[in-house]
Amino acid sequence: MADQGKFDQTIEHYSKAIQLNPSVDTSATLNYLLARYYAEARRFREAVLFEEKAFRLAEAVGDVKFAQEIKKWLDIYKQLSNYP
Repeated sequence: MADQGKFDQTIEHYSKAIQLNPSVDTSATLNYLLARYYAEARRFREAVLFEEKAFRLAEAVGDVKFAQEIKKWLDIYKQLSNYP
């Protein structure tokens, strides 16, 4: 779906899946991409939430390089959203 530019539908379906079964929310990459989507829409607070989740998931699996990339964007989104 995301490849087809249907991000709103992707988010809607992902949100429904999480509501039905929270244990499916295990992809650092998907959370990272959702954060990027929210940031592009200038919804930085939502971007921060997804980027924080992506960071925790990347760290949990020991993906240090990806976690560093996520942290870089997380800091940027926090600055842009005036996040405490």
